[in-house]
Amino acid sequence: MATEDKAYEPKKFEESVGKPHLVYPTDATNKFYPECISFTFQKRIGVGLKEAAEIIGAAFSERFGSNYENYANEIAAYEQKKDTIMAGPEEGRKIALGDHLAEWKKNHNEQEPDLNNFQRAWSATKDGSKEIVRRNLELKKESKHILGTVYLNMPQTIQFDNDANWSGRSLGAIGNTIKNMVSGDTSGAASASKGAVMGQSGAIGGAAIGGTIGFLADKLGLPAGTGVGALAGAFAGGTGIQDGLEASLGVASNPYEEMMFSGISFRTFNFDFLFRPQNEVEIEEVEKIIRMFRTHTRPSYVNGAMGHSFMNNPQEFQIRFLTMTQDEKDYTPNPYLPQIKTCVCDKVTTNYTPQSVWTSYKAGAPIAITMSLSFKEKELVMAKDIEERGGY
Repeated sequence: MATEDKAYEPKKFEESVGKPHLVYPTDATNKFYPECISFTFQKRIGVGLKEAAEIIGAAFSERFGSNYENYANEIAAYEQKKDTIMAGPEEGRKIALGDHLAEWKKNHNEQEPDLNNFQRAWSATKDGSKEIVRRNLELKKESKHILGTVYLNMPQTIQFDNDANWSGRSLGAIGNTIKNMVSGDTSGAASASKGAVMGQSGAIGGAAIGGTIGFLADKLGLPAGTGVGALAGAFAGGTGIQDGLEASLGVASNPYEEMMFSGISFRTFNFDFLFRPQNEVEIEEVEKIIRMFRTHTRPSYVNGAMGHSFMNNPQEFQIRFLTMTQDEKDYTPNPYLPQIKTCVCDKVTTNYTPQSVWTSYKAGAPIAITMSLSFKEKELVMAKDIEERGGY
């Protein structure tokens, strides 16, 4: 029988390269002064599939006293034995039923049989999910998920795009009337619509249509009782009747366009780096840095009976802009640049011929390499996140 492959586990930098961080350039005297950018690689934090199944299973076991899949069969067996006791002699029936119930409770955490177990199953699922959330919060406090850090020169481009999605939308005559009515505008058609709504508890849409048609009829001098009410639905629906009115009267309905907010997007960041290793040590360091980014932005298969049906997510990144402290002994987050929330890397581009021609050292290592990294934040940046200096 073939042995099952061992599950992939991302290694810490110490296990892969023998130290907790990678640095380019390696010359300590001139490496970044006075700023640099750091990329901290961290395992995606969260309870795995196996542990989650165990947590949910424990919650079910606590309520059912056994595996949930077998519970329905056990209920059926319990009912069958109970029917057998009830069909037997009346003498001793009560004692037999009591013993039967006591035996069940002994095997099911002293809980009585639940003939309709949906509520219990739901409760187990809910409590199990709460335990998974609690465990995830604990994992976030641990440092063992940190794999290592890469320190590089500041990129040439540092750009933050805080976009907001707005688009022009046509409200139409009816939509504009409703907007004016809700906002308190008492002029023209809005006044008629508002009066209709205030006078009865009918639908706002119907009141707005009636008010608008009545307003138009009055302005156009149409006599009462000429079927103006019948035009309401057609006018609101934008049918050929409305088009006919506009054509015959030589008018066009105002689209009443408004700028509508539709949300924000996740911020994206693109960083480009040029490596020109000057010696063998830097050649090795650059190769390790590129390999780390390429490795930890790829998924791995979930090990188990399902084969390659599922994949583990790639790792995540904490990106920081650092500047030298006043005593020039250490680096600290740069307060003049916004912070970046936890990111995922969606693209690593490595160009081994940045000058459009292959050039290498004697051993085959390229003389120059460019690496382009593309990141997306995992969380949206809201107004509150930006308020304080040094915020996001």
